[in-house]
Amino acid sequence: TTQAPVTTTAPPPAPTQAEAAGCSADAGPLPENIVLNMGFQSDLDGVAGEEVAYTYFNQDLGKWVLRAEAVDGSFSSEWLIQDSDMVFATDVLGVVDTNADGLPELMVKVGGGAYTQSIGFAVVRDCEVEPTRNLEGGVWTWAVGASVQNIGGFECLNGYVRFETASLTGASVWLVHSYKNSLNGIVWESTGTAGSNYVGETDDDTPPFESGYVCPTLPSMVVDVG
Repeated sequence: TTQAPVTTTAPPPAPTQAEAAGCSADAGPLPENIVLNMGFQSDLDGVAGEEVAYTYFNQDLGKWVLRAEAVDGSFSSEWLIQDSDMVFATDVLGVVDTNADGLPELMVKVGGGAYTQSIGFAVVRDCEVEPTRNLEGGVWTWAVGASVQNIGGFECLNGYVRFETASLTGASVWLVHSYKNSLNGIVWESTGTAGSNYVGETDDDTPPFESGYVCPTLPSMVVDVG
């Protein structure tokens, strides 16, 4: 007797990251004449696979760009940081989860000055990298640092961020503003809890808090994208 040959059917290819997320985006190849920073690799959108996020300086535009791309190359997206310039490098500071929803955010230094640096947050959702925003739709950034008369900082706590700023008044006391905000999608909203927005003065000229930021980072891998 003669047996019929055994035929096998190859399994279908695994979906790409873009297919798994049900979206598409293509920022195109990196331009020439750029300065690249190191990238952070992690699952940034909560869908199968990891993404890499990094910044580069486009010397033709004179601006920094935040770029996120799937590790399988199936999507890429960019945010042109309008207020950036070559003087103060823009860089990804780490991967965080400020609102404890399991979907990470990118903490990004987007600019700076003589005494401060400006820090913002961005998310990767639906194949796009987007900056987080205030209720009016503007890009949300926060000045962190200190001068003789001003202090700024923030702390990531249990599902929200406490943003603080203080200015030394002519009466040699500090006028303090404190905001407890939580990220809802890409929009920062007040937590609505008691003391979520505070304005007050100190009793003397002792700085009310230390400048800087405290925000625990999630595991991620630093990669060379060059």
